[in-house]
Amino acid sequence: MLLAVGILAGTNRAEKFAWFTLAFAVWDIFYYIFLYIFIGWPQSFLTWDILFLIPVPWVGPVITPVIIAMTMILYGLSVVFYSGRGVDVTIKMREALLLLCGSLVVIIAFTKDYMQQNGDILYTNIRKGGSLFTDLANYVPKNFDWLIFSAGEVLILLAWVLYIRRMRLAAGK
Repeated sequence: MLLAVGILAGTNRAEKFAWFTLAFAVWDIFYYIFLYIFIGWPQSFLTWDILFLIPVPWVGPVITPVIIAMTMILYGLSVVFYSGRGVDVTIKMREALLLLCGSLVVIIAFTKDYMQQNGDILYTNIRKGGSLFTDLANYVPKNFDWLIFSAGEVLILLAWVLYIRRMRLAAGK
């Protein structure tokens, strides 16, 4: 469904991806809003959430995927805006590398707590042919590394700033 939004709304590959990104980000934010309206969860923006389970659990406070969703909205709107003005919105290598590095750093922040608590158990289970998630039922998140998350988000935002500066120059503004 989210892909359909991008495919139908965009006029080129970059726009299609931007619209998909916008739809995904808005969906993600409203996911938490509707959960709160219908079941009263999360109790706060700092409530723990499991974001993904592959290859290990990604956990973090609810505010973290909301921050990422807002960043995705910035990117998506930027691409749509400048593409609509005829600017070549293709991302350059430097921006892509910063975006990729920032994303990987954010993933480290999401997986660090689980790996610190269960890394040895995980390795032993895999070596013995067991499941990645043998000890998942006993896992309770303890610490979220805000410094690592913030560093990743700063790299992502730096990529966006460089992208916007280049778009403004290309648009003649």
